[in-house]
Amino acid sequence: MGVLKDVRPKGFGFAQPLTGESRDDIFLNETRLATLGAAQERRPQALLLLGVIEKGDGKRSAVRARPLDLQDARTAALLWDRVLRGGSRGLDVERLRTLVPSFPVALPLLFVLFDEWPGDMGLLDPIVSLMPGSIWHEPALRPILHLAPSAARGEVFLDALRHDPEAALSLLVDWNAKRRLLKAAWLETLWRQLPARCATLVELAQSTGLSGEPEERLQWARRGIDLDVGDRATWWEWIANAAGELAAAPASRKNAPDAAMDDWTPLAFAPSYVVRALLRRWYPDIAAALRILESVTRWSHEQAAIRADALLKDLDAQDRELAEQWVPSPAPGEKTEPWVRAQMLTARAAEKWASRYLQSLGLGVRDVSIEQLQPSLKEWVKMDLQVDGRHGVDVKNCRRTVNGGMRSGRWKVKAFKEDAAGRKVTLCGVSSPYTRVEDDGTLSVSGRDSGAEYLVVLGVTYAAEVDQLLRSFRDVFDAYTPARTTLKEMPAWAWDYPAAHYRKRNDALIALRAAAGDGVSVLARRWHRELPPLLWSIWNVESPGFAQLDDQQRAFLRDLGEAWRKTQTGDAVPSSVPRLPWLYLFTLHAWLRWRRSGRPSDAGRLKALFTSCPEPSAETDEPFEKLHEAVDEDEQDGEVTKKPYLSTRTGGAPLAASIGIADPAHTLDHLLNALGVLDQHLPATEFQRIERFTFHPNGVLTGTYGDGKRRTLLAHCGGRLEKRGVEMECGHWPLTFGRNETCACSRLICHMCSCCTASGQPTCSHEVERKKRAREALSRLTSLRTWRRRSSRS
Repeated sequence: MGVLKDVRPKGFGFAQPLTGESRDDIFLNETRLATLGAAQERRPQALLLLGVIEKGDGKRSAVRARPLDLQDARTAALLWDRVLRGGSRGLDVERLRTLVPSFPVALPLLFVLFDEWPGDMGLLDPIVSLMPGSIWHEPALRPILHLAPSAARGEVFLDALRHDPEAALSLLVDWNAKRRLLKAAWLETLWRQLPARCATLVELAQSTGLSGEPEERLQWARRGIDLDVGDRATWWEWIANAAGELAAAPASRKNAPDAAMDDWTPLAFAPSYVVRALLRRWYPDIAAALRILESVTRWSHEQAAIRADALLKDLDAQDRELAEQWVPSPAPGEKTEPWVRAQMLTARAAEKWASRYLQSLGLGVRDVSIEQLQPSLKEWVKMDLQVDGRHGVDVKNCRRTVNGGMRSGRWKVKAFKEDAAGRKVTLCGVSSPYTRVEDDGTLSVSGRDSGAEYLVVLGVTYAAEVDQLLRSFRDVFDAYTPARTTLKEMPAWAWDYPAAHYRKRNDALIALRAAAGDGVSVLARRWHRELPPLLWSIWNVESPGFAQLDDQQRAFLRDLGEAWRKTQTGDAVPSSVPRLPWLYLFTLHAWLRWRRSGRPSDAGRLKALFTSCPEPSAETDEPFEKLHEAVDEDEQDGEVTKKPYLSTRTGGAPLAASIGIADPAHTLDHLLNALGVLDQHLPATEFQRIERFTFHPNGVLTGTYGDGKRRTLLAHCGGRLEKRGVEMECGHWPLTFGRNETCACSRLICHMCSCCTASGQPTCSHEVERKKRAREALSRLTSLRTWRRRSSRS
């Protein structure tokens, strides 16, 4: 016997054997298929009787084929003979022959296939459906009772339950072993009648997968966890799935929060995804606020980034005319380099994208820069854009450096503009890729993967923001900041988005802060741990698991809370979080303060403060402890991030995003990694010898010893390197003492370009010698490769 497996378009087909020793497919040619008759007999899954031969190549072919007739008495007799030869397991075959007189083949076929067919018994469902439901009460059918329809099995189960609950349980155990679904109602009945067999029933529930309402599956999962029976991870999945189904259910099924569930003790250790599912079910406002906070990276990218190639194609004739006005006049006898024209066109594209971005925040924006084409108008001298008819915006574009990407420190600002009222205009930073002017005059993105390059608005700042912050953190650590009259560079961490960008985030924080003070249920305490310790410190509340943190982590949170409270006015609960420049500079000053104390330091462990709070048990501390290493040894130095919000270092959202700060350049991640390197390479005794730390507004940190010797600790590369015959700015950031070598001039050496000085600084003789040696080494290597190629050809 076999089942028709498939029929090919050319007219032949294959059958899968149901009986016999071989399980190899059986070939049916066009003639055999034609003998099957009507089309319904040639459908896949049709049951067949086959005469089979084995060919010389080992393949099997049908020499006879006809549909299996369930009313054929001769076939029924052959099948019953086969059942008897198989031992018959004490069956009353004579009685079984009389049970289904209309279809005498049905029962013996079920018994034969039960013994010999290892595949899916579902193909027998059409046969089973022809049999009267009453016959399944026959004890002789017990071996194949699991094949009965669910309703028939339910009647047999209830009958057994009335006489012997243990026998009813045995039925369920047998059906489960044969991979048949069990109804939650059957298990629930036995749960009440056989309290001593609770563990067995819980195991059955998990093993079978259990069909039923989500409330029933939720109940069984709780029982499994309470009894510590079965796989706990699977039970948590049950709870999350059931809660998800209930959250999506019609409003009529959405009852009030379950107090028993809220205070269920095991929730203290529930996985995060389970907590989120329960919140979506019973506390959707909290769940929605958490989703908004955690999606700040995604929606910031959607709002602040645009494919560069699309925007460059959108430049019109007026944009090109304006950019041409910005191109410096060449010296006599020289011509303008194409890259200069490309830079001016890209700067105009940055202005247009900044305008669109601000408009997307619901702000009215006027393009003042384009008015340069009208000689009578002069307001463009003061600003590039005007917001809401009052506020001036100066757009600052910087093409990403080859080794710094968006985290480059070279955000050049020659001077701050003032509007007509004498107010310093707001700066809006836009990161753009390198571009080139094609032969036909069009502008395109250069690079091998230009399709992944974006123009990204990094945020806004104002003239004195960094200076004011540096002064405000002197209470944390008194680092020296040199006086200046102009700002030559804007580090990537100096930007953050305006308040209008963060409206959704701030609303979410208000909702979370209000909900965090409601109730002390187990579920409430558990979802509180979904928020990072840093956020609790900002709210002036001790974070869950605070006692499990180490001394440095606790000191960091206390110092942060105190410093942030000093910025707040009035008695209102703060609904926002610091801007990125504030958090970056605080982190640096707090680290300096801790190192000055002489106690052991591991800045990498501060990253854990940006993740969820530790669990309230020493047994579950390991994931928290190993969340972050002090140093990422796999950092791909020099790689420009292809997508603005994906870090080459973490592969995910930046650390600051956990409290709602976008930080598209991952500056805080890189700072903590760099401080971790300093912890490893700058021992406490050496640190104490440094009498003065100097932090420059462009992000460079230096230490000066008592004898006047200076050592650079953190910096970025301001040197240049040649790439594909073109001299380009390197821009690698950060350079870190311990990871980068120190030149005899006391500056750090960039391992990407061998520079220790920036453009415009006096040339270092050691740098000149390094580059000379590097060129000579490259020349020798090139010569060797050329010689090898010529040798291989000859």
